[in-house]
Amino acid sequence: MKAVNEKFTFTPSTAECLEGLRAITRSINRETVNPVVRLLVCLAIYGLPLVFAGVLFPRAFDEIYLTFVLFIVAAVVLPRMVRGAPAAIAERYSVNMEVSMGPENIRQSTPTADTSWSWASLNRLHVLNKLVVLEFRDWSWIPLPNHLWADDGAKDAFLGEVRERAPGLLPEESANVPNPFTLINIGAGFGAIDIYLLLMTVLARTARSECGCNVAWHIAGQPVPFWLLNATAIALSFAAFFPILLALRALNRRRHLAAVVTANLLIWPVPIALIVFEVLR
Repeated sequence: MKAVNEKFTFTPSTAECLEGLRAITRSINRETVNPVVRLLVCLAIYGLPLVFAGVLFPRAFDEIYLTFVLFIVAAVVLPRMVRGAPAAIAERYSVNMEVSMGPENIRQSTPTADTSWSWASLNRLHVLNKLVVLEFRDWSWIPLPNHLWADDGAKDAFLGEVRERAPGLLPEESANVPNPFTLINIGAGFGAIDIYLLLMTVLARTARSECGCNVAWHIAGQPVPFWLLNATAIALSFAAFFPILLALRALNRRRHLAAVVTANLLIWPVPIALIVFEVLR
């Protein structure tokens, strides 16, 4: 086994620290809670109260639904408008540091702290565009900018020695870890809601109720229970989510800006339509 013996003195830039911080955040999200579980939990947290409120207060269901949709839109849009917080956190890591890697441990010295980790505690390597990030089991991390190596060959040799010294490393993650809360996924979800509202609008114009209530509607002279129409519209909307998602992802790979604009165009019709409905009602 090779004995890694490296010593680096450097000051990572804020941009390099920000890229490393994003990698660590993705890793924490992936390791702590499965993305699918997170999505289901959020649906349960926000969706179940909406259902119960609609059952208990049917006359106020439109207002409840409007509030829920606006909250979701705000949760998606506002974090993209407030970009200073991650950069401010990354700026704290942009300090002069000395990193030494010996046969027994890895040591990091900064103006405020002196920390060491055993090789066994090295959890994962993140080989990113601007730097290499050493991630430890306690979620600590060290950014190593690319300029610390003379060329790609020297960098690859260093990475090979690190992997040999720490054989318990977890698999390296892609820079694009799937996240259920991306703008593309949210846009596809609202696209499905758009289709549901469109289907219900079409039904409202083609189906008539005998008593003006939503018990039994008539289509082509035949009575059809409203719950069946509603369940069909929900099923069709749910099925439409997947082709919309695939289309947005394909567009995002080729034209990122077009995908962003399309996702926003799918999101905003729902709250706008609800607001207009509330004003005109």
